[in-house]
Amino acid sequence: MFAPWKRLLGNLVSCGEMVTKDSLSAGPGLPGETWSMTALATATYLLEGQCERGVALAELQVIKRGDHWSVNTFNLATDQEVLNLGIPTTLEAMRQQDAQVNQLESAIDVPTIEPEN
Repeated sequence: MFAPWKRLLGNLVSCGEMVTKDSLSAGPGLPGETWSMTALATATYLLEGQCERGVALAELQVIKRGDHWSVNTFNLATDQEVLNLGIPTTLEAMRQQDAQVNQLESAIDVPTIEPEN
């Protein structure tokens, strides 16, 4: 997937400092502290990289659900091309999704549909 980008830009020569574009959290605790399983957080970071044949700007959004962080979106942009992987989310969208999952789980009697061993 990144082969065309390597052909376009060449090898990475240097990186600027990663900066925080935005960071939001909901639920108890602060980053670095113990979070409850219902804690939600998003953070978006920017990084500029100098490559052999140009400059690329990378934007990465990570999300936290409970104790697990995962990459939600990855965007890479040059003056010639843009790559967007994933769809940015918000805390409100994450809350709505969690509420829908909880509603579905409470409506389904899971033990009755699980296969017996």
